[in-house]
Amino acid sequence: MITIRGKVFNTIVDAAKEFRVSAKTVGSWIEKGIISKPPEVEYGVRFIQHFPADYIAKAKEEIRRQRDSKNHKRKAKRSSIREGKLKAEKQREK
Repeated sequence: MITIRGKVFNTIVDAAKEFRVSAKTVGSWIEKGIISKPPEVEYGVRFIQHFPADYIAKAKEEIRRQRDSKNHKRKAKRSSIREGKLKAEKQREK
């Protein structure tokens, strides 16, 4: 957390704790577009990303959708591999 002009903001480290991953992973997810970019707050000459509670909730949903999508693709791939093996076995039996 960082305090700017008396207001407390959650940092990427706080978000990482909430997601139970490293700060580097959170940064990677943002860079890859897995989760949307968080809002920024001006801090001197810098702009710092902050992670409010509503952003965290939205990002958790984006992560869940991404994982569900990956799992669906894996299951479809496994299924097509199994079907291919079955077809190959049937061809050998003939």
